[in-house]
Amino acid sequence: MATVSEQIQQIYIGLLGRAADQAGLDYWTNEIETGVLTIEQLRANIVNEQPEYIAGQGSMTRAQAVADLYENLFNRLPDAQGLEYWVNGEGSSVNVDQLVLALIDGASAADQLVLDNKTEVAEYYTAAAGDDYTKEAATGAVDDVNATRDSVEDAIDAIDAGTIATGETFKLTTGIDQGAAFVGTSGNDTFNALDGAAAAATFTALDSIDGGAGTDTLNIIQTTAVAAVPSAVVKNIETANVTSGADVNIDTTAWTGLTQLNVTSAATAAETITAATTTGVSITNSTAFDVNVVGGGLVGSVTTGATGTITIGKAGGGAGVAADANAFTSVSIKGGNAAFVTDNSGTTGAIGTKLTAVTVDGTAGTVALAGDAIADVTVKNGVAATAVTVTNAATADQTLNLTLDNNAAGVNVVDATAKTVTVTATGTKASTIDLTIAGATALTTAGAADLTLATVAEDYAALKTLTINNTGAFNADLSAANSASAAALTSIVATASTGANTLAIDATKTTYAGGSGVDTVAVVAAATKTVDGGAGTADVINLAGVGGTLLTAATAAKITNFEVLSTTGGSGNFDVALLTGITGLTQGVLGGAVVYNNVAAGTGLKVTASAGNTTAYNLANVLGTTDVFNLTVSSAAAVDTGAITANGVETINVASTDTDTTQHQNTVSLASNALKSVVFTGNAGVALTAADTTITSVDASALSLTGTVAANGGFTWTSGAVTDNLVVKGSATGGDNIDVSLAATATKTVTVTTYAGTNTIDGSDTLVNNITGGTGADTIIGGAAADVIVGGGGADVITGGAGADKITISGNTATVTIAAIGDSGANTSDSIQVAELTSTFDVVIGATAGTKIDLAAIDNTFATADLVLNGTNLAGQDDKIVFVNGTYNADAGTFTYAANGPDTVVTYDTTVAAGTAYESIILVGVDAGATTSAAAGIITLA
Repeated sequence: MATVSEQIQQIYIGLLGRAADQAGLDYWTNEIETGVLTIEQLRANIVNEQPEYIAGQGSMTRAQAVADLYENLFNRLPDAQGLEYWVNGEGSSVNVDQLVLALIDGASAADQLVLDNKTEVAEYYTAAAGDDYTKEAATGAVDDVNATRDSVEDAIDAIDAGTIATGETFKLTTGIDQGAAFVGTSGNDTFNALDGAAAAATFTALDSIDGGAGTDTLNIIQTTAVAAVPSAVVKNIETANVTSGADVNIDTTAWTGLTQLNVTSAATAAETITAATTTGVSITNSTAFDVNVVGGGLVGSVTTGATGTITIGKAGGGAGVAADANAFTSVSIKGGNAAFVTDNSGTTGAIGTKLTAVTVDGTAGTVALAGDAIADVTVKNGVAATAVTVTNAATADQTLNLTLDNNAAGVNVVDATAKTVTVTATGTKASTIDLTIAGATALTTAGAADLTLATVAEDYAALKTLTINNTGAFNADLSAANSASAAALTSIVATASTGANTLAIDATKTTYAGGSGVDTVAVVAAATKTVDGGAGTADVINLAGVGGTLLTAATAAKITNFEVLSTTGGSGNFDVALLTGITGLTQGVLGGAVVYNNVAAGTGLKVTASAGNTTAYNLANVLGTTDVFNLTVSSAAAVDTGAITANGVETINVASTDTDTTQHQNTVSLASNALKSVVFTGNAGVALTAADTTITSVDASALSLTGTVAANGGFTWTSGAVTDNLVVKGSATGGDNIDVSLAATATKTVTVTTYAGTNTIDGSDTLVNNITGGTGADTIIGGAAADVIVGGGGADVITGGAGADKITISGNTATVTIAAIGDSGANTSDSIQVAELTSTFDVVIGATAGTKIDLAAIDNTFATADLVLNGTNLAGQDDKIVFVNGTYNADAGTFTYAANGPDTVVTYDTTVAAGTAYESIILVGVDAGATTSAAAGIITLA
């Protein structure tokens, strides 16, 4: 935040146009720092009490005051929108004498920089001048300070040397302004032609003004249109700033000494700006109307709205006439939907050689650049419709230096005469461009931003050499399949590049030498030319065809210094051992079934898109018993790997990676005749297909998705009929569906553990299951053996199945389901027994008030009236559900009746209305409350 002293200086600069004197600064600083006054009260004092303000800004119209404030604070005139806002728009409600603080507080970053620089110089001048202060010097000290550091240092140097350029300010009137009263001094004078009363123009036809010596400025500011006034006389004024809230049509060719014309407008119709060839021209029109520039020179800049057309010079060339002449050395155009720039610097307005550099920024249509020496072209923020054509009339060899910044796909640059082309990608955003350079024999690319050469309208008919020096990514398809116009290309040299280069080439004609970054080179025909990946350590050779044709002993000899083999677009058998140094495999969409043969141990496979075909991964040596295959599935969207077979491999590690923030699930299909273990890591879900009966372990516990995982969106797998003990671990974030119901080999067990979220687990139909659910609402189904099931928390629904199952639940929202007669053990106790064996009963641990026992599959008519909550013996009762307290002894496998016992045996009739046959379950630690209820066969404990 600005100090008090700096804030006071800013008030002085804005209202009085000068630095403060030392005595005044000291006085006001003390008053404010001691709390006597505020900055606002200082402002009020100046505007109400100070004759200097009253005679100056205080005597101006509102439009004039706005312009003066902008000039004083920001070293510029207001743009058309700013002027309109503060004079007639929402900002007009702010009192004119209070605008200074509104403008300071609302300054843009660019304006704030200027104000900060002016404040720094003002502080320096006040301290340096001391008793030698003069109003003129205080004004001159800050007058020419702008956003640059050089302007600050120049001002300080002038203060130290006592050479501050001082000048006067002349105010034009609505009358006739001429004579000695409108002749400038030897300093830097300012002539202000600001709106008069009722927005009347003050720069009029009979005015005659002379800037004299120094570097002088004319400011014309009107809320209405500014029209040409050819009879007005203007001389020895170097800069003219013209601002209008409407149209500007001005001709300054008769003005002498003018070196820069700046126009800001909000046009309501097409505009024509005419200037001498010795005058630089800068035009900013905020509306979508055409802007036409006649004449002008030095540096030209034109901005207009989205649908406007920019015309600079006489399009079409030819002999020309003197009135068409211009002399621009560089031109910048921004906006519009078309632009035509012609160098008319030749004899009497003919095509000339002065214009060498053009910048095109965001023009959404045709851009025609005509001259005889245009060599440096910058295209920024291009859209699909941007089409830039460079036409140089000379027949001699031409050079095009093309700079690109943030261009969308579809941008086209045409230069038919350039023989040597350099393309540099700059900025922080990528550029995609179609190059039509039919005459070029050499192309060089460079730059830190990513660059893609598109294949829609490209033409490289004469191109022989491509040199890639990029530090950013470079992408191009120069193969015969997509760029037939590159048929003459014989050499691509990327040895100096450090970025990632991705190319497709015709290796029967073109050699390639890679750089130190990641080079990815696609070859679609059997290589007869050298293809060298370069110094990188992860370079990719993509053999996008039939393996037996593209990868032979002869072709492998041509392909060197690549570490990764890609078969994207390929098919058939690939003998990986033929290539030296391959440490990884990768594939996207395949052209057909792919077989990797003679793969070295430790060589992984990365899948980046749905293959659409099968893949076989054959190690060179599978005699060991600990062979490992590392598979990576990586993409921003769901991938189906297709069937991947890795016979002889015991362990497969799968990294399932989501490269964006949108959650997805990959489909992974694996097979191996020796497979024992599958391990998953990563942040994308996995739907696994793996039916090998040799599997003993599937571990997805390191699979962790971001956000809430939907049901079946985490890890899913249905096993085959495995023949050994099986351990399965679900994902860390849930959404799993694990079905091991086919596991059926006698004496073996199945252990399934999930950890979080909502999961479905279907245990073995016949083996002993050890199942642990996650923290969410799981659905767990046991089998016919004595399963051990732990719900893990949440609103679990657990079905033990047949056998004496041990079920542990947490919380009061779980449901234990008896899905069929026989799911728990039969109870044959009579009314005089006080103890019974429980070895065939299901045992439920952790039940509490709210837990549900679902007997709907036994009889969905069970209701509260069918409950006997205080049974006095262990016998069942016809058509009833009997709750009996007692003590359960897990070690002895017995339940003993006791009216005040801590546990409960629940006995239910399985043959309602058709005889009596009873089954029981044990509820450990449960004493059913009197409000326990039942409806539609479902009991809710209380």
